[in-house]
Amino acid sequence: MRVLAIDSSGLVAGAAIVEDDKVLAEYTLNDKKTHSQTLLPLVDSMCRMLELDLHTLDAVAVAKGPGSFTGLRIGVSTAKGLAMALGIPVIGVPTVDALAFQMGDTDALICPMMDARRNQVYTGLYHCKNGKLTTILPQTALSAEELIGRLNRQKERVLFTGDGVPVCQEQLKAGLTIDYTFAQPFAARQRAAALGTLSIALAKEGQAVAAEAFRPEYLRPSQAERERAEFLRRVTIAGAEKADFSAVAALEREIFTQPWSEESLRSFYEKEGNRLLCACENGRVIGYCGYYSTGEEANVTNLAVAEAYRGKGIGHLLLSYAIREAARNGQKAMTLEVRVSNMAARNLYESLDFQMEGCRKQFYADPVEDACIYWLRDLQC
Repeated sequence: MRVLAIDSSGLVAGAAIVEDDKVLAEYTLNDKKTHSQTLLPLVDSMCRMLELDLHTLDAVAVAKGPGSFTGLRIGVSTAKGLAMALGIPVIGVPTVDALAFQMGDTDALICPMMDARRNQVYTGLYHCKNGKLTTILPQTALSAEELIGRLNRQKERVLFTGDGVPVCQEQLKAGLTIDYTFAQPFAARQRAAALGTLSIALAKEGQAVAAEAFRPEYLRPSQAERERAEFLRRVTIAGAEKADFSAVAALEREIFTQPWSEESLRSFYEKEGNRLLCACENGRVIGYCGYYSTGEEANVTNLAVAEAYRGKGIGHLLLSYAIREAARNGQKAMTLEVRVSNMAARNLYESLDFQMEGCRKQFYADPVEDACIYWLRDLQC
């Protein structure tokens, strides 16, 4: 089995060609250039030196996480792109597992440490005997204090490796009560050859997957995801109060070419069975979703979010709330129309399992455009 292995999960960019139990080539670069600058040139140079036809590869192996969010995305995107072009599978290798595997056979407990920032490390605990890796603690994110406590309770000699070691070295020296050693520099960072060798064993266990289906494993949310979650915790969803109609009308004028007036909003949504939900942050309306009920169907009239708040999950929050509320009120299905060109909205609806079931020609004016008709059947609370 011949595998191209790539790793950009940490500070080092690496690429290797591994064939069964042989490493045909390995390139490693540890400098200040970004992985987007270095990874593909490394692969290209290595293949040219080997005079390797990429179509002779059986799979592409890649570090699937944890690690640098940007680095992982670059590596995974590169692996998926190559694999899809060549029609071969991707083998995702847990980053911390690969770091442990490159230590080889040892009587010590292997403890890889990757700097995860925020006073944490990505780590795990392993034994390696006769070339076989045994997991004692699966890869996880821990504080240095938590890891030190775990190791002291384990009461085994420990071998440390990874870029998190220099960051936590003083804490390790001060807190550990067991014997320990640090890996030599040539083994203290990710090695694509080790990742590739481990990937072949994983492939034999059936862990190669189609490139389209492959996803990285980050272990914890990115900073952007954490900030988004924190923001959404400050957002409240509730039915519109009388004072909210002027704010909704202002957003209508800001967003739409044919906005509803404040009077139209009040006249329509104050009728029984019609609902206007507002998303508010600190009392300010930043989005809204309106719908009305006919029998057992709920019809969405409008869903809009202020421009400064788009991309933060407000639309998803509003529509999810509307779906649950309509279900509680006895509605069995929900429908809506959307401009055929509005892919952001269509992606949102499809993420909530709406299905496109038809089209209305020239439904919209200013500009004239067709409408896609979406339905969500069997509403759930």
